[in-house]
Amino acid sequence: PCEHSFPTRRSSDLATSLATVSLYFLFGTFASFCLNTGGQVSCLPHRDTHNLGPGLCGILPWDNFDSTRSGWIVLEEARLVVQVAAGDVFLFPSAIFTHWNTPLVDGDRRNSLAFWTGATLYLWAESGRMAFNRLPEDEQKARLARTKENWTQAWQRFPIL
Repeated sequence: PCEHSFPTRRSSDLATSLATVSLYFLFGTFASFCLNTGGQVSCLPHRDTHNLGPGLCGILPWDNFDSTRSGWIVLEEARLVVQVAAGDVFLFPSAIFTHWNTPLVDGDRRNSLAFWTGATLYLWAESGRMAFNRLPEDEQKARLARTKENWTQAWQRFPIL
């Protein structure tokens, strides 16, 4: 709940900024989505480095696959392998964890919907609807100097297991 309030609050501010230029979110707190189709959907290990670091990405798999046998989502640094069944939504910070899903067994079909918000949208809104490189140099330096503090606060939103 605490983690969700962070992107929701920031997304509300972002949505207000976007509305002033006639742009709106389609998926609540998530500004972007990708429809992965073809029946044998899987991905190689990666981090979504352009997403909001402490923000969440959602994955919604569907089709006819046995999640107890294949199509698992792997979070490398967390040393987790997660079974996500068709129709379930899995939320995680995709910019922080290297992730992928395991290949499907023969005969299984899996597609997915992924949804997220890119960090540059938040930066744009928080910068008065200006690109970072258009900010005065002192403001750019001040924002970069706050990076460590922002990440410390971000990690505090996640529970300790």
